[in-house]
Amino acid sequence: MPDLPDRSVESTTTTRMDEESATFLDAAASVRIEERPGLGRVMIAARDFAPGELVLRERPCLTWPRERADELVSSFLGASAAIQAAVLGMAQPALDADLSLIEDDEIRAAILAARTERASERRLNAQSMAEDYQGLRIVELIETLLLTADCNAHAFEERIALFPQAAMANHSCDPSCGHSTAVDGEMRYYASRAIRCGEEMTISYITKLWCTSRTERRRILLTEKLFFCRCPRCSRPEVERQPTHGTSAVMSAVQALIAMECAAAGCVVEGCAHGRIWGSCQELESALSFKVDSFHPPRPELAGDATTAFLVCCKPGGHAASRTVAQWIGKRYALWSTLQFGERDSAVQSMRFMM
Repeated sequence: MPDLPDRSVESTTTTRMDEESATFLDAAASVRIEERPGLGRVMIAARDFAPGELVLRERPCLTWPRERADELVSSFLGASAAIQAAVLGMAQPALDADLSLIEDDEIRAAILAARTERASERRLNAQSMAEDYQGLRIVELIETLLLTADCNAHAFEERIALFPQAAMANHSCDPSCGHSTAVDGEMRYYASRAIRCGEEMTISYITKLWCTSRTERRRILLTEKLFFCRCPRCSRPEVERQPTHGTSAVMSAVQALIAMECAAAGCVVEGCAHGRIWGSCQELESALSFKVDSFHPPRPELAGDATTAFLVCCKPGGHAASRTVAQWIGKRYALWSTLQFGERDSAVQSMRFMM
């Protein structure tokens, strides 16, 4: 497996906030913010990035201890006008945001109920905190801050933080960037695959993407972040985790992954040796032994789906050939999964161990 870039080195792509002018300065002009129809503000790559390259660094504009939202309020009120404007400019979705995109009435009702419950909690907390302040609209302001934190904050160690520029990156279940606050609470974005100049920069707002279905991911995002995910991964067929058409769960997952690789390569599945619908793990194992060159190269954007298929192959009690298939997937996707999910992720560690 290729060596990963050293994420501890300093870079000239440092992003900071000028409190006097409320502007964000990027010394290397690595990213820019654009308005795009249907998406609003998006973060765009201002140059090409190689996998693992540091894309953005930003210090938090506000931080507060976990379970102490009152310190968010006091920190905000004591901050400069520039920081206050940046925080109030972060995403604050409406209670009914994207509910019309949910086709199932029961699911829509459940999501709305969960959102309403959380909004009520914010209202009660805001009313309690407002007792320490004066002002005609202080409750409304505190509610807005709590909503902003719910939809935009990141955790590091025992604290929570807001990063106004980093927050402009949209979510994708197939993100182009990984992110970390492991170094002094500083937000850092890394390219999880090659990124071209002009491409939108995306991150994941939720963890453990490889083990969640599209339905579950959308439910979490609709409830916690108040939007309906229409990213590329949610718009294509899923890797199956259950048996279909008489095949085993392992072969269903592998067949789905291979079909995605064929589609990404632009070939016709039926006419491609790679896309042949293998009947069993043993048959695919044999193919791996003699026809490795007939398979398409791994696709970085399929890292989440590949990791799902890998985990299905690793389930206890599986056929010995399943392990061979798992090793094949791990060898091809360990690098991309590491870049996307991080070295500490349990699935990534398993993929690297089996290589």
